[in-house]
Amino acid sequence: MSRSVVVRFVAWLLIVNGIGGVAAVWAGWSMTATLLDGLRESSTRVTAQQARLVESVRGVAVGVDDASQATAGLSRSTTQVRNAVTNATQTATQLASTFDQLSQASRVTVFGVRPLEGLTEPFRTNASDFRQLGRSLDATADSLATNTQEMTRVSNDLRSIQSQVNSTAADVEALQSASVLQQGLASLELGSRLLLGMIFFEATLSALTGLALLLMIGHPHLHRSAPLDIAGAKDDEMA
Repeated sequence: MSRSVVVRFVAWLLIVNGIGGVAAVWAGWSMTATLLDGLRESSTRVTAQQARLVESVRGVAVGVDDASQATAGLSRSTTQVRNAVTNATQTATQLASTFDQLSQASRVTVFGVRPLEGLTEPFRTNASDFRQLGRSLDATADSLATNTQEMTRVSNDLRSIQSQVNSTAADVEALQSASVLQQGLASLELGSRLLLGMIFFEATLSALTGLALLLMIGHPHLHRSAPLDIAGAKDDEMA
């Protein structure tokens, strides 16, 4: 009797284990399906975001290139202005020299008289003014030269940054994020389905084994009624 009770207990444990395993498989299948659907939606969003990111990065590259070209154009314009200022400096220096010569010539003496003596001081003043103007223009030309060098350097730096941004955009665009995510999702789905299938198989086998054990040992009332029927038959014969 005790042995049949133990077997029956084990059989019910196997059945309960099987039912629990099937329920776990059902819950796991539902959760896995929901998770995979969410991951697929995320993969789609990642692909769209990658495309927008590439577009944004390329937009930055275009902006940097425009700034580089504008700076380079400004540098060329500044160079032209510097050249013009340098020419003006040379002209002012030449005028200062000319007025110096006129100042010297105005001191000429004719018959003991200097008829142009009244022009000497104005010529000398003009020479001094043009010499001062030449120095100012020369300082301006030096400042413009420095600005030209700085703007050229900035233009080159912007051109280098633009090249790096374009390279980054190409790298981002080359990322096969969608393909990698799809492969990962396919592997995850296959692995989860195989695992749930194994659990379902073991749960079904456990439940069937428990049911088979119950069928083998039978119902306890059937085993107890058989001796009683035999005893009743003997009593009838003796009567």
